[in-house]
Amino acid sequence: RIPVVARGWWLPETAVVGLGNRSVVFKKEDNVFVPKNVPTGIRAQGLVQILDSVARWQVAKNASYMVGSESFIRQQNNQ
Repeated sequence: RIPVVARGWWLPETAVVGLGNRSVVFKKEDNVFVPKNVPTGIRAQGLVQILDSVARWQVAKNASYMVGSESFIRQQNNQ
């Protein structure tokens, strides 16, 4: 079952990294993936609801691949 929600965008869970109370995706900007904070909603069947528009974003499909086990993610504000 997938809940019917009137707002938001859906990304695969693998595209979103949880950092405590924040969620980050990697947005492609000028051929480089940059971490961006995104507000998330519900999670269902391997998908995560993103509450802000990411319609024109190119996002890394697997965010864990972008981060090493000992890496620190420097977050930026959404733009």
